[in-house]
Amino acid sequence: MKYLKSVLVFAAMVGSTAMAGYMKPDKLISELRPHPPLEVLIPQSFKGWKVDPNTAPLMVDASLEKTLSEIYSQTLSRTYVNAQGERVMLSIAYGANQSRDLQLHRPEVCYSAQGFQVKNIVQEQFRLGNVGTIPSKNMVAQLGPRIEPITYWMRVGDKVVTTGVDQMLTRYGYGLRGYIPDGLLFRISNISADRAASVQLHERFVADLYESVDAKNLSFLFGQPPAQSTKHAGI
Repeated sequence: MKYLKSVLVFAAMVGSTAMAGYMKPDKLISELRPHPPLEVLIPQSFKGWKVDPNTAPLMVDASLEKTLSEIYSQTLSRTYVNAQGERVMLSIAYGANQSRDLQLHRPEVCYSAQGFQVKNIVQEQFRLGNVGTIPSKNMVAQLGPRIEPITYWMRVGDKVVTTGVDQMLTRYGYGLRGYIPDGLLFRISNISADRAASVQLHERFVADLYESVDAKNLSFLFGQPPAQSTKHAGI
């Protein structure tokens, strides 16, 4: 499988170089996919969760923040708390233009850049309540006594991707048809030394959010089911 992916990556790179002289994607998927601002799309309270105004999101390094602001059109960072005192940090970053220089940054790279030790990175199928699963990555980031289990996925166009190779191949696939895909990074995390319990907490939180978001906006956050992901807006 790794060998096959390497061959596909090489073929994509050669093909894109050969075609660069006469074919350049110029149609933005983001213009075909209207959506409300993230602040409106994600409710402040739902299913017993509410925004915790007393918990500030983790601040990023100024140079990294500048880079991210150039990549992403919109970002949303909130901490939610429930009646049991459980807290979940939600971070969503949206980029309307997923060209090569503006593609999504994976959290393991961003956390490492901020001095965290990132370990135990695994790919898994994240459970979306009773509606199915979504490809995701889970990892643990640690900085001193702070231990933060993290679950995330990335959507490029209609497809959820978990690796840089998949991210690139999906972008090339759209480019061959003349389109520039949009992209979204969806990340949830919490502070805990218990990774297994944290994953369960992440799943409960996202399942509650999934049931609370307007149905017409679900694909914006979670991508299209595989059977529907090959076409979008006439593509």
